[in-house]
Amino acid sequence: MAKTLFHRKKTPGPSGFVPALSLICIVMGSALFLCFDTAEEPVAPAFVSGAPQEVEPAEAPTEAIEEAEAAAGPPEPAPLSVPAAAKTPREAPETPAETVAEAIDTPFAGDETFAGGGQIPAVTAASSADEKTPTAAREEIPPPGAVDVAEIDDYFSDALFIGASRTQGLLLYSNLGNASYYAAKGLTVDQVFKKPVVESEDGKLTVSDALGRRAFGKVYLMFGLNELGWNSADKFIETYGLVLDRVKETQPDAVIYVQSVMPVSAWKSERDAVHNNPNIERCNERLMRLAEEKNAIYLNIGESVANENGVLPNEASSDGIHLNRKYCVKWEQYLRAHEI
Repeated sequence: MAKTLFHRKKTPGPSGFVPALSLICIVMGSALFLCFDTAEEPVAPAFVSGAPQEVEPAEAPTEAIEEAEAAAGPPEPAPLSVPAAAKTPREAPETPAETVAEAIDTPFAGDETFAGGGQIPAVTAASSADEKTPTAAREEIPPPGAVDVAEIDDYFSDALFIGASRTQGLLLYSNLGNASYYAAKGLTVDQVFKKPVVESEDGKLTVSDALGRRAFGKVYLMFGLNELGWNSADKFIETYGLVLDRVKETQPDAVIYVQSVMPVSAWKSERDAVHNNPNIERCNERLMRLAEEKNAIYLNIGESVANENGVLPNEASSDGIHLNRKYCVKWEQYLRAHEI
């Protein structure tokens, strides 16, 4: 019986590509491995999560370095610059500079005029050191009645103190018995005649009007710090003279004292174009002459509070201007030592 042989025709399928595909993968993988193996490794960052990492510097041959330095010649000197420490005062303030009053760009310009000339500023003008007193400085003044005045002082019972916020501090921190005070924050010599600040049965009166209501044996005046921002020093002295004339007119039997402008602290003086110690010294020279012309007694109050450098110590004030209790007492003691 004859056998019939059937031959199945083979057709290519997926399995036929496996050897070829594997070979291709092996070749490509070898090529990639060689590429990555010869590539440069990335340098790690010097800082990771804010922690410094030491990086070893590449070493250069000593001969190469010496040749490069010889070719370049001597290094050029670095440009001069002011170190940051030189821009800050020698005495650090007790209060950050940000809380301190900003400078007023109208400096006191010597004996005859303020910079720029011009007229007396309006009452509402920002020419007052008191109007820019930081809150921190005002908070250290206790409320009325906080000072013990149980010990009555007869000498000052007929005394009147006229001035601005520094005079208010004397009222609250000292013990001058039954002395009277016509004082208000930011008060200036021109406002003596036009700003109602004195309480009375008829309402608030100007200092000028209140002077005619009662007799005093002694009148102590303190003006000048807030007026440093005025455009005319001559106008300030002229107006101060009118105040003295008014006091003489209404208090013919009183002893009149012109108190000097006390210095400010060193750091305040260095930062303020207006309320600084050179300007205060020039102002006091004019006040001394004015007191002599008007037959008033000039009191150099600065002697009682200044340190050996002639400035207000940092410990005396939180804002470089207004005195704390300890230094108001020094002021009081100076007044007692110059009683007439």
